[in-house]
Amino acid sequence: MSQYIHGNNVVDKVSKHTSGEKKDVISKIHRRYLLWRQDNESITGILRRDITKKTKLLNRYKNFVHGLNKKGLGGYVFTFQSKLEPTILEEFLYYLFKDIPVLKGKNLKLGPVDAYVEMGFAPNDIESFEKDVSLDITTKDQDFAISRPVFYVVASEPTETAKYKELSVPIVAIEVKTYLDKTMLVGAAGTAERLKAANPNALFLLVTETTGVGKGVVLGKTKIDEIFVIRKQRSIEKDMPGKLKPIDDQVVWDLFSMVRDHLKRKWIKASDDALSTGRLINRSG
Repeated sequence: MSQYIHGNNVVDKVSKHTSGEKKDVISKIHRRYLLWRQDNESITGILRRDITKKTKLLNRYKNFVHGLNKKGLGGYVFTFQSKLEPTILEEFLYYLFKDIPVLKGKNLKLGPVDAYVEMGFAPNDIESFEKDVSLDITTKDQDFAISRPVFYVVASEPTETAKYKELSVPIVAIEVKTYLDKTMLVGAAGTAERLKAANPNALFLLVTETTGVGKGVVLGKTKIDEIFVIRKQRSIEKDMPGKLKPIDDQVVWDLFSMVRDHLKRKWIKASDDALSTGRLINRSG
């Protein structure tokens, strides 16, 4: 299943590597992964102590995988591009949010998704405008989202044979980074702006282990709702021996709480409230 993005990555590598160092490493990781997944699935509470348990499990598993995967000075059995280590945090987000009560029994997806961003019409000329709908739909891969499917039909004229197409519309979208620099921040800010133009009620977050963004960057200009630095650490320190801090359970709790509260509140209250509040658009939650 797609919410197990790291597990799928591990299983794929197990099937591809049948001998040598890579087989030895990925086989050990696979066995530990199954235990990590089982332990996370068994925690169904949403109290602070439950989130702390999940964070401890995350730290232990990430340390185990990193220790096996790292060889020598700056070398790795599986490179960063193979997404073995980066997908751990992406799958953790599923375990983090899976038991929020308001999500139970709903037709919603938790996990990576090709999210709807915007649509428009772009005919080439007057002839194509008359003959073809020329609908252009833009989507963007999100590392993690809480989303729902939306089905639509595009046709120049009414027809009973038109085929439905599917879009995934996120109400929470999260980009996940191992480290964050200014270029990555600019890219994420652009995604947030486009996504929120299409769905103003969506929550857009950025979760990074460490940060290299300088003090001179004006974050208030972006549409990103929050950036969580879960190790509370500068990126320059992450490769120094003994300097990497553990993932902080308070930051993870803050992340969980922000998503939980967003899902619980009314995003824009009904206009009937204006008669009692005097406000047509009430975003106070």
